[in-house]
Amino acid sequence: MRIPLELVDLTLRHYIHSQSPSTVLVIRSLIPVLLSCSVLHSLALNLVLAHIHFDHRPADMNKLWSCLKDSQFNCIKCLSIPSWAISTEYELVRLTSLNSIIINCDDETINTLSRSLSASSLSICFLELPIQSLTLIRAPLIGIPLLQAIVAAFPRLTDLTIDVVRSRLSRVFNQADRDYAFCSCIGCVEEELECMFHSPVPFFYSSIDVMTKAFAIALKPLHQLHRLRLGILLSD
Repeated sequence: MRIPLELVDLTLRHYIHSQSPSTVLVIRSLIPVLLSCSVLHSLALNLVLAHIHFDHRPADMNKLWSCLKDSQFNCIKCLSIPSWAISTEYELVRLTSLNSIIINCDDETINTLSRSLSASSLSICFLELPIQSLTLIRAPLIGIPLLQAIVAAFPRLTDLTIDVVRSRLSRVFNQADRDYAFCSCIGCVEEELECMFHSPVPFFYSSIDVMTKAFAIALKPLHQLHRLRLGILLSD
């Protein structure tokens, strides 16, 4: 008795969604399936590649890119990467079917954000890709330069989410499980506190209405945008 491929597909989807978000770990756990037969190999690999998630290990990204065939780059529909990868991962331009991208800005500060997520660096990687959904998580702040860079690099956006509500102090003082180090000098700690409690009102805008109008003008060129979520921490 042959098991219908639809049932196998549902089973694999359920298994993949219940695993670690790390793409590399999921692939390792699926090795028995990938080696069983060509049909299951193709089915499982396409499901895994549909949503790629990378954390802070450049070696994992390099391993995956080197293993993919040219046609398999088209299987990637959603990508989750740290912000530093934008300037180092030149394979990103090959993701011609990429529809959604999540950028983790956890390593960024108020001073580095404008360089890492500039219009030029974003456009080089993403301008020609059919990306409709963009999510920035743990961004240090939301400002006009960032919004303008997004408009320039992602002209087809229908869904935009930027989250700035975060606390990064814990990773400064708890590095036992990290393979990289963070500076815990008083200057860096002060900047982390600014990121935690940063409020664009009244520091940059006199009122919420003024801020809203400025953001609306900056995002006006995104004619297809119909869903916007900004996680802004407002002061009293």
